[in-house]
Amino acid sequence: MAVLRRFLCWKTESICDPPNQGCPAARLPAEVLCAMFLLLDFGDRLSTSHVCAHWRAASLSHPRLLWSTIHTKGRRRGAFRLQLERAKDFPVAVEIDITLTPQYKRAIRELPRIMAALADHMFHVTSLVVHLFGYASQHLNPALNALRAQPAPLLRTLHLDLDRWSVPMQRRRQRARLYDDVFARHAPCLTDVRLGGITLPLQQRVSAFNDVTKLHVSLSQTDILWEILFALPLMSGLRYLRLSGSSWGSPPMHVWSIKLRRLHLDLEQPLPWLCSYLGGADLENLWAAYLFTGPELDGVFPLDDPHLHTRAYLHDDNSTRDIEIIRSDGKYRCLHAVAREVEIPALILEYLSDVTIDERYLISCSSPSTISLPHAVRLAIVLMESPTHGEEDIECACETLLHCVAHHSCSTLYTPLLEEVDIHAVSTSYVSKPLTVGPEEVLALLGHIEHGDTTLTRLSISGVELVTHVRAPLSQLLEVAESIIVDKEYIGTVRLEGAPAESIE
Repeated sequence: MAVLRRFLCWKTESICDPPNQGCPAARLPAEVLCAMFLLLDFGDRLSTSHVCAHWRAASLSHPRLLWSTIHTKGRRRGAFRLQLERAKDFPVAVEIDITLTPQYKRAIRELPRIMAALADHMFHVTSLVVHLFGYASQHLNPALNALRAQPAPLLRTLHLDLDRWSVPMQRRRQRARLYDDVFARHAPCLTDVRLGGITLPLQQRVSAFNDVTKLHVSLSQTDILWEILFALPLMSGLRYLRLSGSSWGSPPMHVWSIKLRRLHLDLEQPLPWLCSYLGGADLENLWAAYLFTGPELDGVFPLDDPHLHTRAYLHDDNSTRDIEIIRSDGKYRCLHAVAREVEIPALILEYLSDVTIDERYLISCSSPSTISLPHAVRLAIVLMESPTHGEEDIECACETLLHCVAHHSCSTLYTPLLEEVDIHAVSTSYVSKPLTVGPEEVLALLGHIEHGDTTLTRLSISGVELVTHVRAPLSQLLEVAESIIVDKEYIGTVRLEGAPAESIE
């Protein structure tokens, strides 16, 4: 701050006359000054208006540029209200973040003033994010009460998060609750809501949530899931629902009536009834974690119309397995399982046309000897890193497909219609150079693919460097496909076309 002030202004009094034309500060446009002020923290940004008259004029005359985003941690008394006043009537995004820091007690004492100032300025707040550390739970309900009196006509995004995981179990029973009259029942622009450690009013409509289309509820161990689900059908406009965290409960007695488009289940325990209860079979996009076989899997990948399954991505990151499928009607399905060994129903595999699969799926001890992909036209194989000492995979007769020592123990892919094969080598942070392989190793890998006597139209290998000293294996490799592309640079595994970039967030 001192260096910046010495550069821009000769004088250092609290308020001084505008600098002369020879001063660097006089030659900088106000927009440039404000852009530099944005690099400062909020306390120093407030101090810029007390350096000189030129700085003060720039700071106060551009509220849309300088004060459109307001962030407070409650460390300076009255600073939050001053920032809101600097913004005048322009739309602002507000973030209140009070966590466990050396200034925590001071910030908690400042919280009532912060919420009072916020209530006075809710008429021009477009985004509100409130994050309170768990020990402030007794202060959260008074904070929420401050939001009940004033309407929020411009509010579009609301995130209320109480960090309950840091609270001792005996104190987690003090649950914060929203009321039906929050924002004076008037928030017509509110569409995006995230709640953490906060319970919705049971059997009551939150009037300000009438037009909410996206809702993320982070559950804690004290939350009963059916209470949350009981309140959601009152939000008739809801289209995207995400449930995360830890919860328990049985299905509610009433019938689920909302037609969701996207569902993200990131719960720590599998609930067999939840996916089907929320209409998982009819969703456009579905991401579910910690599901396994049986009815739970059927709820994610319904088999009543298996010909709709067209493209799949089966990938393992050494501890979990993702199964992603896009159907021909555009519906997206993703299963994230903790266990590597996930039994995929044969009806799903039978109708896949575009498949990305990792080699662990082929070398797994529990995999069938032959995996049938009768309609697969394009196949991508992701090469995983060799297992480290002590891993269960060493019990298998081989390590990786490229360095397989007992091919008879690996699974074989039956792909009579196959045209293209892509081989991707996984890049790791501790491997600085590409993997070196020979044609004989690639041929051994392709030996796990039965595609008849036809020649592939394309074979691509990325993330490896092809090296050979023998002419015969290379000539055999060149006969496998009409075109062969080798790129030593790692090309990230191409996710399925049509799949959401980041799950369905």
